[in-house]
Amino acid sequence: MDDPLLTEPLRPEHDKPRLLGHRGTTPGLNLVDAHLNRVIRARDLQAMYVIGPG
Repeated sequence: MDDPLLTEPLRPEHDKPRLLGHRGTTPGLNLVDAHLNRVIRARDLQAMYVIGPG
């Protein structure tokens, strides 16, 4: 947040030690989305994937 225009290259120390919120949940959501999509296509299912806060 101190360097929004990235005037210096990103380094590992710029990242939070523990990711929470959007960045912390993204890998899990990507995993669920990929596997659910594979199952839907393999079994020709009609499905609706609803995600959101809470």
